[in-house]
Amino acid sequence: MRRLLVWSWLAVLSLSVVSRADAALKAETLTALKAATVYVQVDFYSPGNGPVTSTASGFLIKAEGETGYVLTNRHTVTPPAQHFLAAPPLVVFASGTKEEKTARAEVIITDPVRDLAILRVTGCKGLPKPLDPAVVAMPAETMSVFSLGFPLGEALAPARTRPTVSVTKSDVSNVRRNERDEVAAVQLDRELQKGHSGGPVVDAQGKLVGVVLGKLREAPITLVLGAPEIQRMLHGRVAAAGIGPLRVAAGQAELQATVDLIDPLRQVRNLAVHYVRADTLKEKPQPDKDGIWSLLPQTQRLDLSVNHHQKARRTFPLEAKDARAVTYLMQTTYVNGDGQSVVTPPGAFVVDFGRAADYTRPPQLPAQRPDVDLRGPGRKAGAQTVTELKLDSRHTLRCLTWSADGQAFFTLDEAGVLRRIAAATLREEARLEIGRQCSWLSLSAAGLLVTVRELQQVWLVDAQTLQVKQFVVVPQAERAVSAPTLEVGFVVGAGDVLSVWDLKSGAIQREVRLGADGRTVGYLLPTVTADGKYLLAHGGDGQLHRWQVQGNELKYEASSPRLTASKAAAVELGEGLVCLPGAAVAGPAPAGATALFAVGDLAKPSRTLATAEATLAVGLDTRSGQSYGHRGSTLLGFTLQGEQRHADDLGAGPIKQLLPHPKDKVLLVLTAAKLLRIELP
Repeated sequence: MRRLLVWSWLAVLSLSVVSRADAALKAETLTALKAATVYVQVDFYSPGNGPVTSTASGFLIKAEGETGYVLTNRHTVTPPAQHFLAAPPLVVFASGTKEEKTARAEVIITDPVRDLAILRVTGCKGLPKPLDPAVVAMPAETMSVFSLGFPLGEALAPARTRPTVSVTKSDVSNVRRNERDEVAAVQLDRELQKGHSGGPVVDAQGKLVGVVLGKLREAPITLVLGAPEIQRMLHGRVAAAGIGPLRVAAGQAELQATVDLIDPLRQVRNLAVHYVRADTLKEKPQPDKDGIWSLLPQTQRLDLSVNHHQKARRTFPLEAKDARAVTYLMQTTYVNGDGQSVVTPPGAFVVDFGRAADYTRPPQLPAQRPDVDLRGPGRKAGAQTVTELKLDSRHTLRCLTWSADGQAFFTLDEAGVLRRIAAATLREEARLEIGRQCSWLSLSAAGLLVTVRELQQVWLVDAQTLQVKQFVVVPQAERAVSAPTLEVGFVVGAGDVLSVWDLKSGAIQREVRLGADGRTVGYLLPTVTADGKYLLAHGGDGQLHRWQVQGNELKYEASSPRLTASKAAAVELGEGLVCLPGAAVAGPAPAGATALFAVGDLAKPSRTLATAEATLAVGLDTRSGQSYGHRGSTLLGFTLQGEQRHADDLGAGPIKQLLPHPKDKVLLVLTAAKLLRIELP
């Protein structure tokens, strides 16, 4: 009853707000603006912390039949550090009303400079009239403006419904202009609540003033990106450009020109790169009095074609008679969506013709042969023999991996130290110090796949010598996985793109964007069965999903029921079994359970382990009929039927990974403080 009274009061308050807004905004204008304003929900997943949901606002800027383009903030749809995009952003039209419609959106472009993003929705019938970004207001100090959005997200929505659009009146306190005397930003005199970000700000006639960027922490004011800045982004521009050497030998070089665009509506035309030796120019290049550049004289032109990822690449030869370092200047030219011919300021690149090099080959890092005994003290834990390794494992990633023959295992630190350790003697046989932040390790038939997150690369490393064999660049590379039987790797970049890497050719064969097949299934925490037949992943929608591996192709096959939330950092596999640690089927399962599924049948669990809710790791040893879980630092032993056999406190901090040996009765246990080898009875 109390909730009903509260919402009755809120309804009266809402009507009073609209009533005041109608005094300044005509009813038909307000209706159209509210229809164009959308609610945006984005789900992320953080290994070790679980699911995170973010909500914000946006507005429709263009409609073509059943395809719509929505503008919002970049920070809304960009995963925070060490998070994955769990599912395509959800766009809600007419949120909280009887006419509410939802659609999954594709992020087609982001602009980090302006904190903007464009989302594309398809198959949406009856799209509302867009808010035209070309119809702009002329803001001035003390002028009243109106912000539309969804402050505080679902916190202000009735039970089991989404929020409706809020309209907030503010006054302009400051107008900031750029070098072209255009409105760059507008400062409002009030603090808009979280959730307004990405929503439109209009004047009393409904003309666009700009888009809400966010509130300032230091003062109760809000910044709005000016409408001219939105137009410039929509017209298209060059985000980054450069020329770098691929190979250099005997006065000849092969170079690659690279240009990245921000062009959401694909309006940029006649894209080209121009270059010239700096020492051939008679005068130092200068822009005109308005800061506008002209094309440098005597440049060579390279016309470029843009791919569907809005990137342009072209290789070309270059010769020099003198065997020394030569400096070149380069510029980019193009025609934007406004019909303007644009010439970018010159940038420099250097080619050292006196130094032969092949920059396409992997880095030549020396692998060490330390032959260090890592065996530490031993003790008993129940019927098990526990041996500590003399290794600081506080920063060891929870991706311990056995060699294909089980004679050794591999560890990888966050800072990029890769070790090969003998399984029987616990001697460190080889070490590779990458010196860059890494995020994952997996074994393939061609070697180890090391995800070097800091460089946005994945390295293929020889499993015996730890020599780097090849590498591939994948934007925002988070995790590369394979199997001992496969010569292909699957690389997930921030959860929304899966790249298929052919380890024979060394090239990326395909890129599959989240939602591209019509499903809202993500590739979080991917793993491949040991036989290489299936890839399994957490879809970000609370389910496990299975794809069949067919060479360089993936065929989607099945999904599990919806599972309870989990903070696990990996999907765990045993021979024929799969689980997400700490997650059970939502509803009937007891709290703190882990559901085990047969890999070939995700329809329902085959059994359930009574693990804790905070379980981060499960070990499945189907060969010996055992499975392992934990409650904090206590190791739990189960039969594969789910019957608990023992519970032993290892006293080494919370457990992060449990890795059974593929053949022997040995279990590797990675905790927050130590790495342990356990000999099982």
